Amino acid sequence: MVFMILTYHHLSKPVELLKNLIPSLKPGATVVIVDPDPEKDKGLPASESTLSHAGSDGTMAWVDPANDLFGLVFTQSPGGRNPAQAFQKLITESCVGK
Repeated sequence: MVFMILTYHHLSKPVELLKNLIPSLKPGATVVIVDPDPEKDKGLPASESTLSHAGSDGTMAWVDPANDLFGLVFTQSPGGRNPAQAFQKLITESCVGK
């Protein structure tokens, strides 16, 4: 099984990656891609160059070089309300005014 979480949209050649990945999988293997839908999720107020990583229970780190911002959220909120995106939005809007 392969999990790609909030990664696919960062790939410059996603189709080529999948074509190269499939031959290495066992028959019947599962590939799970979890990524935002750009048509439904306009995301947070950040630049196109923003890079981020989030953990399963709310921990998150991001770097926005275009706006000279970075943030770290260390939290454990399994099954609860995750404050990471609200925190990023608040910081970015406060510092950049978006």
